[in-house]
Amino acid sequence: AAFTILPLGNGATVSGGFKNSVSGNFSTVGGGLYHRALGPRSTIAGGSHNLVAAQSEGGFIGGGGADAHAVGPNVVGSDYGAVVGGHDNTAVDPFCFVGGGEGNEAGGLVSVVSGGEANTVFADHAVIAGGIDNFVSGSPYASILGGSWNY
Repeated sequence: AAFTILPLGNGATVSGGFKNSVSGNFSTVGGGLYHRALGPRSTIAGGSHNLVAAQSEGGFIGGGGADAHAVGPNVVGSDYGAVVGGHDNTAVDPFCFVGGGEGNEAGGLVSVVSGGEANTVFADHAVIAGGIDNFVSGSPYASILGGSWNY
């Protein structure tokens, strides 16, 4: 049986899981455990310990997150950001996307980290496709396709 932490937001739904908190209006948690869907119209499909922050309208997390072997949860911190999976990934600014992997961060308007490990984008419309420890900052429209320690 599901155990939901109240209060639920208006029109909020918890489909299953354990100790999920859905306070965002019209938000949904599909299952998993210890999720917090705090932003309005946000969705967390599954996994564990994931967070869509209160200021994040329309945030989406597909799954993944923290467990016994993972360091941290996936977090969406701004409007219409998305993290599809993996763990310890963060979509910081509006319309940012992280596909998966571990420890990736997308910041800057409409920025993308597709996957990999410890990749960071802090520039508008910039992309890191994968790799490890790649970094884009302050260079709009920049892209790194893979490899390591590129900046």
